[in-house]
Order: sequence, then structure tokens, then C-alpha cells
Amino acid sequence: MDSDVIAAGSAGTVRTLGGVQVRFVVLDVDPPARSWSWRVRVGPVGMVLEHHLLPRPDGGTRAEVVIHGAWAVARLYRLPATVALHRLVH
Repeated sequence: MDSDVIAAGSAGTVRTLGGVQVRFVVLDVDPPARSWSWRVRVGPVGMVLEHHLLPRPDGGTRAEVVIHGAWAVARLYRLPATVALHRLVH
């Protein structure tokens, strides 16, 4: 990433489980709401992802992601997103 703090306009590269490098740019960050959105693109294929960290009644945290993009690409991203969000909240 091109900065130490996630902020709108920050950009970088994410390496997927398969080793594919994907460019991203952060679109929006809302620290009090514990949410952020970013755009990823590989060639002509792109998605916008909205991440939210939500408090649970038991004191834990629930992470969720909303994916805007082609259904097939979003479906492929489901497993790596689940693993990454699980690691994030633990």
C-alpha cells in the first residue's frame, strides 16, 4: 500500500491465495462506523467491496462484505474474502 494508514485514495496490490496480484484503491473509510470500501481490478474485471465490522451482543465482532460486480467474479471471491475477514476479526 502507498501509505501506512488506510484512507480514501490509498492504493496498492493484494496478492490472492493463487498468487495473482490485484491492484486496489480505497474509496472511502469511516473509522467511527468501522467500515471502508475499495475497488479492485484485474484487467477488464473490477469489483467494489464494502467492508463493515459490526459489534455482536456477546462482545465480539462480526465482519461482513458487500460485493458489487459480476456475479461469477463475486462468487469466486467468496472463499478468500471469508478467510481474510475471519483473520481480521481474530
